[in-house]
Amino acid sequence: MSHAILRRNSSKQGLQNLLKITAQRSVEDAEEVERERRRRARESFRSMGSSSTSGPGGPSLDNGALAEDGL
Repeated sequence: MSHAILRRNSSKQGLQNLLKITAQRSVEDAEEVERERRRRARESFRSMGSSSTSGPGGPSLDNGALAEDGL
């Protein structure tokens, strides 16, 4: 009987660990999507800047977006 209880507890623990990992990956995926969105926005601004007369660097972006990307 104790083997069944141990199996059930380890199964619950494994399921809880799986839920934690899944939640963590979801957060990481959302962060990656946001980084990619900002990267594409930067590229878009740069390409707009290179075709206009805004100067050699194109329109400036706020440093907050760059800092979040680790650049």
